[in-house]
Amino acid sequence: MKNKLVIFDCDGVLIDSEIIAHRVGSTEMTCQGFPMSVERSIELLTGVGYEDMFSVIKKEYGVDISNDDLWGIMKKIENTYQADLKLVSDILQVIEHVDKKYGGKCIASNADSGYLNKVLALVGMDTYFSQDKIFSASMVKRGKPLPDLFLYAADKLQADVSDCLVVEDSVVGINAAKAANMQVIGFLGGMHAKNAWYRNCITEAKPDFIAEDANELLGFLAKSC
Repeated sequence: MKNKLVIFDCDGVLIDSEIIAHRVGSTEMTCQGFPMSVERSIELLTGVGYEDMFSVIKKEYGVDISNDDLWGIMKKIENTYQADLKLVSDILQVIEHVDKKYGGKCIASNADSGYLNKVLALVGMDTYFSQDKIFSASMVKRGKPLPDLFLYAADKLQADVSDCLVVEDSVVGINAAKAANMQVIGFLGGMHAKNAWYRNCITEAKPDFIAEDANELLGFLAKSC
């Protein structure tokens, strides 16, 4: 499908950052007085943008977390990335196949642009995506689970929504892609997505296909073009 645009989420799809974020974040949240297990962090916060975290935490605990405290946690997570961050296993094979067989690719993430540039450079993924192919929720009024970001990316790259294929690891992202009327793959290749309950959540979100890992994602893409 030479005219097909493949839209990748970043965290948990391209880079295996989610498990690090939830391990460090849940420990720091507990230290700040918001007791949280790793699994609960994955359940609550996967795919959630920074601004929306405040309302999620308020709903869960009944009290607010300060911007300084949440920002401090995010900085500790990013510091841990310096030593531990890796690409999702075998994802480069997927990227190389898309480059050969599809019309284009881009990133659409709820993270802000500064963060995306840092983490992509850290794992060498910045060489595969030029700046005009990296879209952040900060570029639109409303991030995922609303469709604005995906629609914005498609518009900028002059792709019809019917020609867009989204790869997402979260219910938030799947819902956004569906709201944009785009085909979406639920991706379970990140280390945070290996529990049965997580797969059940993705299944309940009803993506068009579920890929257990990058090799299965590659197989789907190869059959689709």
